[in-house]
Amino acid sequence: MEISTLLAIISPICAVIFGIVALRRGQKSDDAASGREMGTILSEMGYVKAAIDGLGRKFDAHELRYTGLIERVSAVEQSTKAAHRRIDDLVKGAQDN
Repeated sequence: MEISTLLAIISPICAVIFGIVALRRGQKSDDAASGREMGTILSEMGYVKAAIDGLGRKFDAHELRYTGLIERVSAVEQSTKAAHRRIDDLVKGAQDN
């Protein structure tokens, strides 16, 4: 067999092998980049979830304070009504005398 025939047979085989190796290397680097991107996205989602959880806790605390204020305002309104009745009674008593 001549060298040119041998090279003609070996060259395409080597080209196919090198092409497959290059393709796999490219896939591995693409997979690594995709993994980094996915990791970044997941960590950012974790930060967003933690922030939302914190806001939920703050909202619950404010809701409790708001409920307490409503109860206190209601008590003040009742006390004010009672005070106005007493004042009205005193004014009537002073006018009658």
